[in-house]
Amino acid sequence: MRYRVTVTVSSAIQHVHDVQAVEINHINENGVLSSCLVWPKGYSVQPCPSLNWNHTFLAKAYYIVQEQLRYTDQVNDICGPLGTELLVIDSLEENDFIVEKLKAYEPSGESKVFLGCPGHQPTPPRNFSCRGSDATYQESTSASMGFWNWRGGKPEAVPGKCIRLNTEDDGAWVVSGCGPLSNFVICQCQRGIPSGTLVSTRFNQITFGSKNCLQGDRIMRVVSVHSFIECVMECQSDVSCSSFNLIGQNGITTHLCQLSVYHSSIVDLANFIVDETCKYYELMR
Repeated sequence: MRYRVTVTVSSAIQHVHDVQAVEINHINENGVLSSCLVWPKGYSVQPCPSLNWNHTFLAKAYYIVQEQLRYTDQVNDICGPLGTELLVIDSLEENDFIVEKLKAYEPSGESKVFLGCPGHQPTPPRNFSCRGSDATYQESTSASMGFWNWRGGKPEAVPGKCIRLNTEDDGAWVVSGCGPLSNFVICQCQRGIPSGTLVSTRFNQITFGSKNCLQGDRIMRVVSVHSFIECVMECQSDVSCSSFNLIGQNGITTHLCQLSVYHSSIVDLANFIVDETCKYYELMR
């Protein structure tokens, strides 16, 4: 049996402190309409000021400065006055993107950059937390939330309360002192929904009995997102996209958005599987 939940992302957009919220109207199987305003997760990152940003990745923009500064100077003298935050990385895909950009600046040498995720003290065991994010790492128990990319799988038992990404280690993170030990400064901001954009899309969440997720070999592209709205926008921006899986677990801020050219009307039901962390949607253009 095929089930549908029809949702409309309307053109009603509200602005609060220059961050845009999108109104979502939900119609249940009895035809009852409910609506709410949604701010995609990740909006704790500062909205982008009017600058010429070097690079963009999903909803983030980055301002890269090739300069050797202490951690506190990077936060207080570079990113802070711009109205932004020091770099916080949310996924392996974003980590790889940053490494690629740094290698383009320094193709023959090692690039090092501080992350905005300091520890609460310079000696182990430390608790690390990322600015403008809910990502945390507790060194005494290895308990964590969010994305962490330690070299060797955990922080080394060396003095230091700062975290540094090194391109020679394929983007692995290490504990370090907070002096002038990086040769780049990366500030980030949240692009969010572009100014003036009106989203008007109807789409269906579809299941086939207990089967609720399109299998991986039907997926054309995978991106990391912070919210359902970002996945909708990724699909809208790709003319070949007709559907997507949104995969994630409660309490995890980063989700996988799996875009597909396929539609359930032309895909065999054998291409769908049961996955409790997945929801499958079809866009109705």
